[in-house]
Amino acid sequence: QAGLPVAASNVTLRAQTAGTTIGKLLRVPARAPLLFLQRISTGPDGSAIEFGRMYFCSESYEIVLSHHETGMFGIQQVQAHARV
Repeated sequence: QAGLPVAASNVTLRAQTAGTTIGKLLRVPARAPLLFLQRISTGPDGSAIEFGRMYFCSESYEIVLSHHETGMFGIQQVQAHARV
């Protein structure tokens, strides 16, 4: 949205327990299983332009990742969405 081109992104997805703080925010027990997703995107010069952390209650989500290569220069697009 800011007009900065994304050259690369790294996405980490793992299972973990909620812990005290996240458990309170999501209204689940501290030992509840969650899916944790972290995304770091960098620009052409290697500087970070996006950072995000998301927590999902694992029993109610399906995460779908799609990868598309389009355009004359092989620009890649990866889309992710969650279904409740």
